[in-house]
Amino acid sequence: MKRRYRKIICFLLTVFSVVGCSADNEVDVTYENLEYTEIYGIVFDSFIELDKGLNTEMSYIAIDVESLLYITEVEVEKLFKYMEKYGIPVISQSFDSLEEEGMVGIGNEIDGILISVNSFEITDDNRVVVKGEKFRSGDGAIGVKCGLIRREESWQKDYADITWKS
Repeated sequence: MKRRYRKIICFLLTVFSVVGCSADNEVDVTYENLEYTEIYGIVFDSFIELDKGLNTEMSYIAIDVESLLYITEVEVEKLFKYMEKYGIPVISQSFDSLEEEGMVGIGNEIDGILISVNSFEITDDNRVVVKGEKFRSGDGAIGVKCGLIRREESWQKDYADITWKS
């Protein structure tokens, strides 16, 4: 009788431990199964939260869409709609295109912020790490490294750190 209970208990412990371990990451994260609008939205929120002095009196948020990795045109549209929550125009521009349109002043200063991405990586533990930049002027820019983790069907910021300042 005792032996039978031990087997049942061992079986249940095994089942619960396997189910418990896989609850956070039900599916292996791959570049093909990511929701890029959600991820970039969280990452850009993190960029904006860091060094808020760069946000002072900004009149727009420029996103260098060409620097965004793996995202589709439809997802870019959703991302721009998401970013409208800041209450200012969101435009698709690189530094060069801002300059061509006469939107760059002395000291490479712009009236908004320019967000760009340098790298996008899925780590071995099914996390995402995005590195990029938030630019306001030649003397006002930061490099950012943002890590996200998948919890309960959604992505959450794990950390966001400034990696350099100008």
